[in-house]
Amino acid sequence: MKSESMKTECAPAERSGKSEILMQSRHFIEHIDSVNLIETVPLLMMALNRNRQIIYANPAVIVTAQKKSMKSVLGLRPGELFGCSHAFECEGGCGTTLFCSTCGALQAIQSSIAGTSDVRECSINRLDGQGAFEFRVWASPVYVEDCQYNLFYLLDISEEQRRKMLEHIFFHDIMNTASAVRGYSELLETVVEPGLAGEKIRKSIAATTEILIDHINAQKQLLAAESNELVVKPILLNSLELLGDSIELYTNLQLARGKTVTIADGSPSFPFLADRSLLNRVITNMLKNALEATEPGDTITLGCGQRGNSLSFWVENPGYIESKAQLQIFRRSFSTKGSERGQGTYSMRLLTEKYLNGNVIFTTSPEKGTRFTVTIPKVKLP
Repeated sequence: MKSESMKTECAPAERSGKSEILMQSRHFIEHIDSVNLIETVPLLMMALNRNRQIIYANPAVIVTAQKKSMKSVLGLRPGELFGCSHAFECEGGCGTTLFCSTCGALQAIQSSIAGTSDVRECSINRLDGQGAFEFRVWASPVYVEDCQYNLFYLLDISEEQRRKMLEHIFFHDIMNTASAVRGYSELLETVVEPGLAGEKIRKSIAATTEILIDHINAQKQLLAAESNELVVKPILLNSLELLGDSIELYTNLQLARGKTVTIADGSPSFPFLADRSLLNRVITNMLKNALEATEPGDTITLGCGQRGNSLSFWVENPGYIESKAQLQIFRRSFSTKGSERGQGTYSMRLLTEKYLNGNVIFTTSPEKGTRFTVTIPKVKLP
């Protein structure tokens, strides 16, 4: 295939043609003594040529990728095989978008092509909306006569990553909220004559308890979404009431102290149909991210609007997301707040695209700050 003219923002787009792929596949199989052993190994293993295309894949790869035979995967690149959401954005395919520059799989393969073994981790957001693959990958060069091929092994660590992530986030959020409840309770005990002060503390305890329940429901919701068990239940909602509920829920957190959270002037009040729990989860995640990205004295603005057959809700803050972080923002395991975080933006996109039939985008710049926007289709009112 003539691909020299294909554009790329990362790795070379050049591909080998079908006849060359078949020749390389036969050459590899005929001269590798351990092919029979590789066939029986449950670990995913494939051999790639210099253009990162598959010339051999063991049965474990075929089963995981839900393909019929090895012949059907020859010539593909790994991201194309596993349905990576970025693999089909450019004519050059897997490895040629700007997002690919942060892909651990591509980095390992390029190291192998350069003659060095490498081990990385990668997260593949799937185009079919079925969540994401999490792999630990190994890439090593192997020489067959005078030809270099690249052995590429993949270990599915999705469950391991998900468990670590959920445990960390769950206990992090639960402990913070429980500490706040305890603090308010201790403060209430010091009030001899409660009056207005006691009433304020009681309201704070009630609000913090709501957040505690919200954190628990968020984890249950995400697990259900990833296992295809989530049931969508549309009800009649009001745009400004929904935004107001999100603000009321999170402005009582310590995280919001000294910050202004407001609804943009001109945001219209309109009735619409949607699953309240799911849409509220997306909006509160956007708000929570904004609170975590800002400092005391900053203002966070929420807004909404209608255009044609679409409804949109957005959250804006003055912070800026660095360019490298922008490329990874919707990956399951990525977070700008450090390791073992990163479910917020991932769950926003998962819930919106898979269950609300919409999309989530963001814009960011040092001058204008960051805005996350969720857009969903307008459903005809009964």
